[in-house]
Parts: sequence; structure tokens; C-alpha cells
Amino acid sequence: MLYLYLRLTMKRVFLFMLTAAIVVGVRTTQLRAQVLSPTEWFCIKTPHVDLIFKGGIHREAQRIANTVEHLYEPVAQSLGVKPDRIPLIIDSQRAFSNGRYTSPLPHVVFFAFPDQNCNNLGTNEWLNRLAVHEFRHVAQYAKLHQRFYRLSHWVGGDLLRQNWIMFNVPLWFKEGDAVGIETALSWSGRGRIPKFSLLYKTNLLERGGFSYYKQVFGSFKEEMPGAYTLGYYLTTHLRRHYGTTVLADILEQTTRPRLLDTAIKNATGKSLLQIYKDTNQELKDLWTKQLSGLEFTQATRLNPRADSAYTDYSFPQPYNNTDLIVFKSGIGTVGQFVLLGGPKQEQQLCIPHSINGGTGFSVAQGQIVWVEADVPDPMWKNRSYGVIQRYDIQQKRLKTLTHKSRYSAAALSPDGTTLVATECDEGYNHRLVILDADNGRVLQRLPNPDNHFYLNPRWSADGKQVVVIKHVQQKTTIALIDVATGAMQDLLPYSTQHIGLPVMQGQYVFYNSAYSGIDNIYAVDLATRQQYQVTSRKYGAYNPAVSADGRWLFFNDFTKDGMDVVRMPLDPQQWIPLEKVEDRSIRYYAPLVTQENNSDVLTTVPSHKYPVKRCHPRKYFNIHSWLMFHKFKADWNTMDPQDPFESIQKIEGNIITAADLLGTTKLTVDYLHDFKKKYGTTTAKLCYEGWYPHITLDGKLKRKYAAQVRYDPAVGLDLKLPWKFRRGQYTHDFSLSTKGQLGSIDDQTYYQQTYRGEFKRYSQMSTRDIYAPWYQELSIEYEHYPYAEPGVLAGPEFRPSMTLQFPGLLKHHVLRLIPKYTSKKKYGHTQRKQTVLVESGHVLLPPEGGWDVKWDGEDCKIPYPFLTKEPKSKIEKIYRESCEHKKTFEAAIKYDLPICYPDWNLNHLLYVKRLRIEGGYGFKYTHTSFNVNPRFQPERTKDPTTEFKNNVSIALLADMHLFTFLTLPKVKVKVGVTYTYTIETGQNGFGFTVGPK
Repeated sequence: MLYLYLRLTMKRVFLFMLTAAIVVGVRTTQLRAQVLSPTEWFCIKTPHVDLIFKGGIHREAQRIANTVEHLYEPVAQSLGVKPDRIPLIIDSQRAFSNGRYTSPLPHVVFFAFPDQNCNNLGTNEWLNRLAVHEFRHVAQYAKLHQRFYRLSHWVGGDLLRQNWIMFNVPLWFKEGDAVGIETALSWSGRGRIPKFSLLYKTNLLERGGFSYYKQVFGSFKEEMPGAYTLGYYLTTHLRRHYGTTVLADILEQTTRPRLLDTAIKNATGKSLLQIYKDTNQELKDLWTKQLSGLEFTQATRLNPRADSAYTDYSFPQPYNNTDLIVFKSGIGTVGQFVLLGGPKQEQQLCIPHSINGGTGFSVAQGQIVWVEADVPDPMWKNRSYGVIQRYDIQQKRLKTLTHKSRYSAAALSPDGTTLVATECDEGYNHRLVILDADNGRVLQRLPNPDNHFYLNPRWSADGKQVVVIKHVQQKTTIALIDVATGAMQDLLPYSTQHIGLPVMQGQYVFYNSAYSGIDNIYAVDLATRQQYQVTSRKYGAYNPAVSADGRWLFFNDFTKDGMDVVRMPLDPQQWIPLEKVEDRSIRYYAPLVTQENNSDVLTTVPSHKYPVKRCHPRKYFNIHSWLMFHKFKADWNTMDPQDPFESIQKIEGNIITAADLLGTTKLTVDYLHDFKKKYGTTTAKLCYEGWYPHITLDGKLKRKYAAQVRYDPAVGLDLKLPWKFRRGQYTHDFSLSTKGQLGSIDDQTYYQQTYRGEFKRYSQMSTRDIYAPWYQELSIEYEHYPYAEPGVLAGPEFRPSMTLQFPGLLKHHVLRLIPKYTSKKKYGHTQRKQTVLVESGHVLLPPEGGWDVKWDGEDCKIPYPFLTKEPKSKIEKIYRESCEHKKTFEAAIKYDLPICYPDWNLNHLLYVKRLRIEGGYGFKYTHTSFNVNPRFQPERTKDPTTEFKNNVSIALLADMHLFTFLTLPKVKVKVGVTYTYTIETGQNGFGFTVGPK
């Protein structure tokens, strides 16, 4: 009776969801057009850019308009191109630190929410850094828009061109070149920051490096640096040894078309794999020389390591006299706060959804506080927030202190009563804010008349001052601010040396920097302003913290297995004055700076005043792709067709695709042709997500050409209410929707209504997890024909389904339960025939069960009142005097576990990352009953039928990348063999599995 219970339960849930949809719809009517109000959007047109922005950020929009216009020639000079005009959107609604060049519908997006990670930002101003980096991508695509890629654009539009570029020009090439340009055209940039190359360097020196394919496609065995780091070193090596224009030559040759490996060989005389090998050897020599003769300070590791899986124990914070709290994360570990020390040595406290990786978290008085960035707005996908979270260690209670806020870093005062946080509003105004630590209420906003950018604030031990990193005109210093008066004093001279994470203890402020070319902990004496190098570690020391008694310095020490927490005695007598510190930077970027010869370009930006006009991104709604093969689907006839044209049974493809710049308005037109059933269908769908609810209009025209040509049109309206929020490590995704469709089949009109409710709740995953260890999904769908005569069309259909996932017996194992229930009524059990002769214009009403007819010998279905068209027609009526009610309950139980991580490559064709096993048991219970018209004799009724099937299966699967010569790191597939045994019949067999990961 499980399926009956499930059905009743889901019906109750469905009624609740439907009621909630009505309530939410009424409550949110006034919010319509909130995201895309035409009165709030403005545009600045420069000679090369259409800059689009919200009203509150006028000041920065003018600055960025001048900046990108000033950078137009410098960022493209070494590629030898002049890019076409392009839209640029400044998005000030998302608390998300990023930027992107987007194709199809080419445009650039800057997210106006500065990064708090000093090891990513350096000393560059955030929007300036985005301008250099993203407009290098604009220049790259301008270089590629010729010959073969231009031809592909004519054939299929932006999407086809983008796909071909993605196939042949890997992400590492584009991003690495852009990182090189941001480094060469500014005083900072990631190429100058040791942390950017830390993992690559450590893997090379400690493990001997890895194959090219492992670097590109990643690994579940070892931690790999990203495409930005790999690409920076490969593209910089090419420019160091083969000249300024070598990257332009390579890009141009790929347009002929040629594979990237061939293009590189033609430009350099060496293959891609040889270039990779040469780069590694050069870097290994430089980094070995850098470390040669260095003396290292001693430190004691405090965290345990049970295995060699890459794991970081980051941001050590003293909790009491003996214990520390750190943030633990890694290739096999979901990010979590843990307590180091005590009887358990390591104890999990809390799993947050995320923390700001550049600023960490803060601990005081038994409370942990951190900022969670890019928290989605429940209703609007183009809006997100930076909120402050607090976890009470003793009470084990999580509390969200702020809502719909835009904070990026926060720290608790020593007494745990107040917070200091960095804030950036939608107008790009930077502030330090003092808040109540109990409820998040703003107590004070410290003055910042010059709008300087602040990073990584921390309190002094007495809670009267705040120490912070301050950015001023591409230079940085450490500032000390009196909270009561707002008075500020700079502790260091302004410089282009990146510094971060200051901690004030006694007469010293400790901080991270890389004066020696290797990141280490430094200190400045508050009285004398003398600077010292405190630590000297082989690969890097980060995130200083001082014990309450001032005797110990805790910090992170980087190793090949991740960040360790270490401690060393706090002895100023052992520190090295800054003037005696030797700079051992390898300056791999130096030839790029010489080649570009414009490293101060950001200091000479003009201040032209451009006119501002009202506009809207919806104005830039365009058709960007057509005749796209990526949506092409074909079903093949494998039953030995007699006619070659019968080989393909069905094809489906895209005709056109259009969208606006924000992706809130989308239009698609598709076509499907079925050769076997002899029909073709054209479908158009227009979706608009700028209102709440989301609205989708669709139209369909079906052309049937079996006996005679018929056209069946249909139009539909779909309303959807999405709702998304986070709580702890879990993301909750909820939606209610309803769709009405009005159509015609064989000149007979019908109306169909569908209701659907979906709920998802899922936890964070580590890299090694096959599936999310905690996952719940519930979907309920009900479909019916509310205005049809009883028995005329198919009956109502009720389809609830569920997916549940739980952690397995060991780490990365997962148990999945997938129950599904279907209740469907079908009219059409044949009971009686009658032949009649009708006159022209005579209307035949169908009997209660509807009918099938033979009209002059031709089969056709007549579910509605039938009006004859001929003078006389002979009709053979077949009464549908019964209703078939089929109830199906099926479920699958699956268990997945990894076997090994081989990281095995086969000759440019495939790269195998993981082997795993999937075992399963499935069953299906079907009950069919018949409701017969009571005027028939009892002997003509049918008894209910019951069918039960169950089977077991086991599969050996490989997670891999195919066609590795195309360098598609995001395209992963699973390939394997499945053995299935059917219990009732004893049948068994093997099947081959190929599908997306």
C-alpha cells in the first residue's frame, strides 16, 4: 500500500503548493518589472562601447567609460586588431566579484562588487582590473572573427562560432593571455602575485609536475591549478621566446582552420606538448634558483593529516588558550569549520555554504562570524547579496545577521558585541560599517569622503581601533582607524606591493606580503614604523594570528598536500628588518612589460564627460544564432529499412535563437520532422523573466501528411513562480507553475491545463563526490482537460516523483532512492460497433465514451461532435464504453562508490579521471482497472490486472573526457558496461552506457 500512501501525501502537498502559488502571486503583483524598470537604466555611448548601467552608479560609469576607451588600443595592440563596437553592462545588483565576456550575443559584464582577496586583486582598482582583462577577451574574439570562424557565424550565428572556438582555442589560452595583459599593463596583476602560482610551483617542485592532459582536464587524485595559472605560464613562455606577435599568429592560424597544436607548431616549430615541457623546465629552473640558499624559520604543525588527499586548514583563529578554529576544505572535503585541539584533536563545528576565501572569518567569545557572498535573491536571478552569518559554538546555532546587504568582509570585536564590516553599495561607494553583533543593526558608518577601497578589517585588542588595508590610486597601505572619532593614520608608505590580512597585537601589526618574492608574514612596529620579515617558509606563509598571551604566532604554511596550521614563538629578536630582505622574485612577466611598454596606462586615464541617456538592455534584443547543430537530434531506424530514406526516423533542430543582454528575454524557434509517423512540427517559445511570475508563451504548428495534409495548431501560456534561498550548507530551490494550452487536433478544439510544483534541497559537494551527499527533490505534476466531455479525451494524469540521496558507508559513497508514481486514465476500450448513414450537415454527438470512426474506409478519431461535410457519408461508429485506469508505482535504489582515480590518457582521444561502480535494484508495480458502462451485460466486463517486475544491476563506469585534442575540460561523459538481471524471468544481459556525467 506504499503507493497509495505516497499518492495521498503528494496530493496534500500539491494542494498546499497550489495555494502558496496563488498567495505568492497576489503578494508579488506590485513587484512586477522591479528588475528591469525602463526608468532605472542609462546608457553612455563612447566611440567603441555602449555602456549600460543602473542609475545609482553614474560616477563610476563615467570613469569606466573613459577607462575602456583609453584602453581600446593598448589591450589589442599585440594582437593587431581593432575590435568592433560592443555593449558593456555594469551590473551593480549582484554581490559577486567577477567579470565576463559573453558570447553568443557578444557583450561584456562588470560586476561592481570588489574582490576582498588581496592575492587576487593585488593593488589594482577592481573595475580597472576588469577593464584590462575583459577587453583583452574582446580583442581575442575580434582576432578570431575571420575565415573559418566568420563562415561558421554566417552559417549558424554566434553560438556556432562560439562552439568552434571553444573546440579549438582552449580556455587556458584565452584566460592566460588576459592575465598576462593585466600584469603587463598595470603595476599589479596576478602574474606578479606569488599566491597565484603557488599550487603550480609546489606541484612542479615537489611532485615533478604532471602531464599536459592532467593539467588541462583536472584530477580527482591531486589538486590542480586552474586554467588561468596554466594559461598564464604557457602564453607568457610563448611570448618570452617567440616574440610579441606569436599569440596573434597562433590565433590567426586556427581560423584557417587548423588545430591548436598545428597552429603552435607552425608558429614556433614545436608541438604544444613540447612547449608545455619547455615551460615547466624553465619554471623549475627559475624556482629552484629562487629557493637556493634560503634559510627557513622553524614551525610546528598543529593539524592532523590522515591521508595525502589535498586539504587546506585555513585561517587559524585562537578559540581559547589551547585550541584553534580553522576552515577545513579540500579535494575530498566540503568546506567546514573545525576545532583543532582537545581530546578529539579535530572536531567538526559547522558546514557553511561558503566563506569569502580572501578574508576568512573571525572568532570571539564563542562566536564565529563570516560573510557569505552572492546569496541569491529569492525571486530575482539578477540580484544577490553579501550577508553576515554568525554561528554560536556552544549553542550550535546558526543565525543570519543581515539580509539583502552588500558586505564583503566582517570581523568580531574582542568582546563579541560589535562587528566591523566592509560595504559596497549599488552606487560603488565603499564604507567601513560598525554593526551590532547580536542583530546586525548598523550602529555607525565611518566617513570615507575620498571613496577609498578597504580590505580585511580587524579589531585591535582593546576594541577601540580597526586596522585595515587601504587602496589609493593603484597603491596600498595599512591604515589604523579610531572607531570613536573616525581619525585615520597610515602605517606604511604607499606602494605597489600587495599586502593583506593585517592583525594587530600589542605594538605590532602583522600582515601578509611578498617583498622577497615568496609570500610570508611581516610586521610593522606601531611606534617606529619599522618593518620586519617574521617568517621565512619554503612556499608561502599566510593568515597570521597571535595567541592571547602574545607568546605564539599561528599561521598557514603551504605544502604539496595543502595549507597546514603551524605555530612558532613570537620572538622579535629573530625577525629580519625589511631593508635586509632579499627580493628573489623570478619576474616571469618582465618581457611582457617590455613588449607592451605601457605599464602605467591606468595612471593617465582622461576624464571626459560623456552624455548620458535613458535606455534599457531589452533594446539590445537580437537574433544571435540559427540553424544550430547543437540542438540537432536524430532517431535511427535499425530494423533493416527497405528504403535508404527510412534510415532516419526523426530529426530535430533549432531554427533561430534570440535573447537580450541580461538573458531575461529569450526566443527560440525549433523544428521537428518525423519520417515514420509522417508529420513535421514547428515550435516557437518566448520566455520573459523580468517579471514575477516568469511568463512563457509558446506556439506550435503540426503538419500531418499521411492520407491528406492537416494542420494542428496550438498555443500555450506558462506562468512560473521560482523561489530560491540558502540556509547553512543547503540550497533550497522551489517553484510553482501552471500552463494552459489551447489547440486543435483534426479540426477539433481542446484545452489542456497542467500544474507543476518542484522542490529541491541539496548540500555542498566536494570535488571527489559523485553526487551531492544530501539531496532531496520532489516533483508533482497534474494534467487534465477541464472543459472536455467526459470520456472524450485522455483522462487526468497525476505524476509525483521524488529523488533522495544520502551519504553511504564510506566517504564519497552515496545511496540514492528514486520513487515515482503515475495515475492515468485512458478511454477507448472497444465494446460495440454500429454503422449509420448520415445526411449532409447532420451533427452526430458522441456517446459517453467518445468514438473512433471509419469514414469512407479511412481511420480517424472523432472525440467531439462531428459535422458531416459530404452529401452522404457512411460512418462506422466504434463506441468507447470503458475507461482504463492505470496506476504505476516504481522505484530504484542505487549505490555509487568510487574505485580509483587513474588519470590515464589515450593518445589525444580520451582522458579517464575516475572508475566507479553503480549497483542498483529496481521494481515496478502496475495495477490496471476497467470501469465499464453499466448498460452492458456483466459478462462483458474485465477484471483488474496486476503486474510486478523487479531487477538488479551493476555497472562499471568511467568518468572521462573524450576527444582530448579539442581541449574541452567542461565536457565530461560517463562510459561503462551494465549487467542487468530480471528476477521474474531470469533473463540477464549486458548493456553499454554513454551519457553526460
